[in-house]
Amino acid sequence: KETLAPVLAWATLERSALGVSDRPVPDGLLFIRGPRAARAPYRIAPGAVGGDLFYAAWPADPTQSVDADAAENLTASLHPNAEVEIRDPAVSHDGTRVAFALRPDGSDVFSLWELELASRSASQLTAPGAGSFVQPVYGPDGRLIAAWSGHGEAGADGPGVPPDLVALSPGDHAMERLTFTPAPE
Repeated sequence: KETLAPVLAWATLERSALGVSDRPVPDGLLFIRGPRAARAPYRIAPGAVGGDLFYAAWPADPTQSVDADAAENLTASLHPNAEVEIRDPAVSHDGTRVAFALRPDGSDVFSLWELELASRSASQLTAPGAGSFVQPVYGPDGRLIAAWSGHGEAGADGPGVPPDLVALSPGDHAMERLTFTPAPE
């Protein structure tokens, strides 16, 4: 129960500082529960598997803690027989969807997934083998922007492939490469 108390306290303070305390509270909190891993800066590297994306209802009373033990696992059905690494959840501007990166155990490649929060249905947006996609963000034009390592070009800043930015169109998920630099984006 205490796991999410600091997050809820921070969110309550931030709402107060922004002057939105009197407005409706969010429906809930999305969070990843699982092992933590150190990440190499400016590279897309695998971490520890064993995590999932969870949803916990926002408490009716802001002085109460969020019950992390009662949180709903949103991604367990995506990997019924294997461990995965899930990272970088991003909520859409309208609060109806969440995008995240998922890597199955035994793979070094992250794919982007999107989950509709109302129906809990999830779909894979990028195909495995097309390079890793991480750190999705919903753009103002409806596209999903992400860091991508699939171009295979050597970096000017050291070993490995520095990620560039790509945009995925809604619907068909057509990819447009936005940056072409020898340094990581």
